[in-house]
Amino acid sequence: ELKTRIGALDAAVCGIDAGANVEGQAVYVRDHVRPHMTALRGAADALEIIVDKETWPMPSYGEMMFNITT
Repeated sequence: ELKTRIGALDAAVCGIDAGANVEGQAVYVRDHVRPHMTALRGAADALEIIVDKETWPMPSYGEMMFNITT
């Protein structure tokens, strides 16, 4: 599911019209890209719960929020 959602997001991003004005691009992103981002996040969140912490390649939200290093 994650790979499918990544592909859908990539396709939506590729659909942004580089020649459109900024407002047109923003409307497209709101209507076409953002829903795919939300769906992708849902799939990633579900995987984060079931994949072993040592195997998960990305920091969790908790790690990003509370273990900030400089």
